[in-house]
Amino acid sequence: MTMKLTAKTNYLIVTLLASGLLGCKNSNVKPEVSLNGRYSGQFYANEAIDAFKTGPITNTVTASISGSNYTDTAGNVIHPNYPGGIDKGTFKLQGDQVTFVTTLAHPDNFDTNLTLNGSYSYVIKSDSLILIKTLGSNIYTYKLKKQ
Repeated sequence: MTMKLTAKTNYLIVTLLASGLLGCKNSNVKPEVSLNGRYSGQFYANEAIDAFKTGPITNTVTASISGSNYTDTAGNVIHPNYPGGIDKGTFKLQGDQVTFVTTLAHPDNFDTNLTLNGSYSYVIKSDSLILIKTLGSNIYTYKLKKQ
């Protein structure tokens, strides 16, 4: 015995199948990331090749991130003669990278790698933000906690 499907039954089957497919979540979609907040922590610079002769550095830093803007005190802590004492600029998230672009002018004899500037890989763990930039054999790391 064969069963003949009506147009109404066909429509119902197609609608249920489409609803099931559209309702599935795509596990490859990453949740939107927000770095907004005030942070404090440590900055580590391991400069194996160091034209500025600053050597390995470990310092306490603070950073404030809001929207697409940031400020940080890494420049002030590392280089006391740095004008203004605070670095600031804009940033952009792209995949697993965040790129900071300073909006301040720096003296020619200042190593801008010692400020929050350039592209970093990042990891967010609970209330911690870890930023790592590698340039050749030089590594710059921020280990920050949200305040």
